Amino acid sequence: MKEVSVTADMVVFRDQKVAIQEGPFLSGNKLATDLGRGWEGEHELTAADVRAHADAKAHADAERASARKAPRRRPGESAETQQKSPWRSFGI
Repeated sequence: MKEVSVTADMVVFRDQKVAIQEGPFLSGNKLATDLGRGWEGEHELTAADVRAHADAKAHADAERASARKAPRRRPGESAETQQKSPWRSFGI
């Protein structure tokens, strides 16, 4: 059994707008990558690692948003007609 640790500058999380709760996930990925390469030195979660995670998350969010379908409308009914309908205002 071997004990290892991953260090990280907490300011990097704030600067990249990454939640602290994502630290264990990022540290685990960093550690797995380092050990997979045979790295025996210190393990540090760098600004580049956190930035790559933030960029990947933003890209995934953008793809999810673009995959959403537009709201369905009744055939022949425009957005203006839907907004001006007396049934939509409920007497307000």
